[in-house]
Amino acid sequence: MKRLLVIVGAALLASLLSVGVSKAAIFDFVEEAKPANMGEMGGQPLTFTDGGITVDARGYWTGGAGPAAAYLDGGGGLGVCHTGLTATLQCVVPSDDNVTVTETLELIFDRSVTIASISFRDAVHGTALFDLGETLILKVDGAATALGGLDLASWAAFSGVTGTKFEFSYVDEEFYIDTLTVTAIPLPPAIALFGAALFGLNWLSRRRKQAI
Repeated sequence: MKRLLVIVGAALLASLLSVGVSKAAIFDFVEEAKPANMGEMGGQPLTFTDGGITVDARGYWTGGAGPAAAYLDGGGGLGVCHTGLTATLQCVVPSDDNVTVTETLELIFDRSVTIASISFRDAVHGTALFDLGETLILKVDGAATALGGLDLASWAAFSGVTGTKFEFSYVDEEFYIDTLTVTAIPLPPAIALFGAALFGLNWLSRRRKQAI
């Protein structure tokens, strides 16, 4: 019995020690678009996983009835194609692969995350994207915010934003998402302890039944 209690106690301690540790995931979409990885392609959704965190990317277009999809562009990153995909998942119009007029790029994570950092590229794959005074619409879990007066330094405006669904919409500058780093929101200590306790009690119960 003492041995059982020691094992259960160790499980509880391990659970508590893991509480409060945020899992970080780095999504490098330019790297993913290279032939050695996913390659240049579209999908609805495109799914990415890193550090135990999964995100589905989808593209939307309100400018007409045509199909839209999230799109990985070599050298650019993650954007949107609304002119349709070929049989090999390439954008029908090669230049239609970033987020432009009436387009939205949606990212849905499998858990609540906080954006730690984000970087963008412009329509010609340069990193000097937003000029002072330009705007991008960011919608987090359905609540929209217009991020105005953007410039390179204001990328920090995205850090610390927490949610499950993030929607990036064009206003006056075409863009791709280059890289995105997020951290998962850890479980509150009480929930983690409760779950570990239930596991321990269930395990003890099974051991007792086996001993009878």
